Amino acid sequence: MQLKSKIIAAITVCFVTIGTGLSVYNQEVVLPKAVSTQFDNQKDYIKIIYDAVKKHASAISESENQKYGPFFADIKDRAFDKFQVDSNKQGLLDYTAFPYFAQSNADEQFFVTTQDIPDEENCLDMFKVPKQSQDTVLKNLKALNVNISSYWCKLSEGKKFVGYKLHNDADKNFIYVKVINENYEYKDLDTNQAISKIDVSDIINSESVNAFAVMDSSKKILLSSSEKFSSDEISDEMFKAAKEQNEIQFENKSEKVKLITLIYDPEFDVYVSVQTPKGLLIKPAITGNLILIGLCLLGLFGLLGFALKNLDNLRKDMNAISNNIDVVSTNILSDQSKMNEILSKVDGSKVTFEPLSKIINSVDSLGHSIVETVSGKIKELEEKDVEDCKNAAKLARIDLITTMHRDLMPNGKDMPNSKFLDIASFIMPSKENPSDFYDVFRVDQDNIGIVFGSCSKSDTKTISAISTCTTFVRNALVNDTKLPGETLTALNKLFALKPTEDFNISIFVMILSEFTGNFIYSVAGKKTPILVHLHKATVLEPKLMQSELCSTKDTVYIDSKGKFSYLDTLVFVGKGIDSVVNDKDEEFGMEKTLDICQLKADESATDQLIALYKASKEFTGDRENDVDICAILVKKNSNNKEFEEV
Repeated sequence: MQLKSKIIAAITVCFVTIGTGLSVYNQEVVLPKAVSTQFDNQKDYIKIIYDAVKKHASAISESENQKYGPFFADIKDRAFDKFQVDSNKQGLLDYTAFPYFAQSNADEQFFVTTQDIPDEENCLDMFKVPKQSQDTVLKNLKALNVNISSYWCKLSEGKKFVGYKLHNDADKNFIYVKVINENYEYKDLDTNQAISKIDVSDIINSESVNAFAVMDSSKKILLSSSEKFSSDEISDEMFKAAKEQNEIQFENKSEKVKLITLIYDPEFDVYVSVQTPKGLLIKPAITGNLILIGLCLLGLFGLLGFALKNLDNLRKDMNAISNNIDVVSTNILSDQSKMNEILSKVDGSKVTFEPLSKIINSVDSLGHSIVETVSGKIKELEEKDVEDCKNAAKLARIDLITTMHRDLMPNGKDMPNSKFLDIASFIMPSKENPSDFYDVFRVDQDNIGIVFGSCSKSDTKTISAISTCTTFVRNALVNDTKLPGETLTALNKLFALKPTEDFNISIFVMILSEFTGNFIYSVAGKKTPILVHLHKATVLEPKLMQSELCSTKDTVYIDSKGKFSYLDTLVFVGKGIDSVVNDKDEEFGMEKTLDICQLKADESATDQLIALYKASKEFTGDRENDVDICAILVKKNSNNKEFEEV
């Protein structure tokens, strides 16, 4: 009985030591490092989510203020068109007939009167534009050359009428009146309503292991990537701490433990939360530990079987030892109190048989060996887990940056239509290093704005910088009526407020008259387009080559002017075309680019871009060039002779 007790005690001590060592190492070393790595990943992730939510919410809120400009501009255009067509002005209805028109089913009518048009109502009030939003709407109308005082608005017979007044020198007033059947009432969206209308798929891939949510100050969920998300999982103390510190990270100790990063945005008065289940971090280490323990138990049972077969005289004692080993093995991962209860029933002091003492020593050595082996395997698993987390974070970050970079670029429906210009563009972002960007938009009724640029690096800062550039330039040209040089000077000062020592931005900004072909532009860095005139292609030369943005904060950027005429072409190409190399490390180069522009000058804008892309791809062959392939081409396809120089 003493022999059995000693053997059981030795085996139990070995396995208790192994289990304790694994538990302590897992809790104190593996898990904290995995948690720290995941928190770092969440910081990058929540920054991308935060910037995307602000961008989309601002766009949704601003679109309501901008919808009246095209509407009133269209009324004005239709009034002039109909006024020119109807040459017999004497045949127009007198304004006194307006009540009969209001009761009819007619949609539009011209009226004439020798007196001022009476009973005029405030157009913005008629469309229920709130007083606090009317200044913004008027500013947008002014940017589109819409003078609201020239319009006449009235409610009559349950209908809404909008008219445009035309005057002549014969003391007669003409007014074109249209019945408004569409719903143009203002939808006053606050920030929270705008956020709640955002499509989650526009921000992030739903397959991400991270779940995010945007909540207002009352903890109401405005936007979430998971239907299971509940704000109750975050305590009031955590919300208070986030509001005071702007950002906090903590482990939620609810039913399912989660890692949470929470930030507060004082501008929108909302909270953004990112959550990751903690179980995903510890599952690989626990699985590996269980496999190692199982293998150790199999080896131990094999050793005991061999001993029982060859020591018949000790069979009973060994059976007892085996039974105790079974008890210990089934409870190897039990808590400390359970293991103490099992050990209290084993008396090892009565084992005196010398051969069994050798077995006990062997089992003890085996236990030490298991601890050392398991520790080594745990270290390998820990290193592999850290590496896998880093790789997964890198791939997720690359995918997010590429997706958001592509979403920042204008698509086909965003491009301005022009009967004088043929405009084509494309961008194929780099898989790992997207940095090029562009924007083409209408500045006003007569002019087109063009932005073409590139960042020196590619990361989350780059995405934020690109968004800042395109948004700032568009607002400066459209709403603030700034010139390109003024715009770049102000944009450079804006970047100077933030630490941007690690990257700079080359950018070209142009305002182009679609009617006359005149253009004014300013450029920071080497980012000038190619001008093709009479089949001769040259690189546009500004008055002065100036440094990139973020290089010198006090740079004052100057404007340069130019003109292109009928069948001339402006070609903007990024480094994905003229800077690619082939297997011999030869560069495609500007000379080949100029040759193609000259050769294809008679073709459409789209065909010219395709020709440039095909030539660069054929030149590189199988050589991988991980750069953005980005280009814009503007061709003057209609001749407005009244603006041509004599």
